[in-house]
Amino acid sequence: MIKVFTSPNLAEAEMLQGILEGQSIPCVVRNNYTNIANVELPFTDIWPEHWVLRESDAGAARLLLNTPAPVASDWSCAQCGEDNEGQFTACWNCSQNRPMAGVEGAELEA
Repeated sequence: MIKVFTSPNLAEAEMLQGILEGQSIPCVVRNNYTNIANVELPFTDIWPEHWVLRESDAGAARLLLNTPAPVASDWSCAQCGEDNEGQFTACWNCSQNRPMAGVEGAELEA
């Protein structure tokens, strides 16, 4: 096993574990609950750690965990014409779903 990433909190660690497992990279999170019991240790020593099971997955795992998610561009609603910011998946005005064509990272959601 190889340590590839350290998370500052358990919620982020579990989310990132899901990202790795979603890409078929088997991993474990260590120090899940260490911060509850060991208040005498420096906090950075007890942060959750991501360990991949196969050495060959270490590079891909580091790349996935250190790469920010793609940012979608602003868009106009096809139904009502309202302008929406990129982070919205539905129109704030009429609730029409955002069309996925042309959205960066859309192929990841399919």
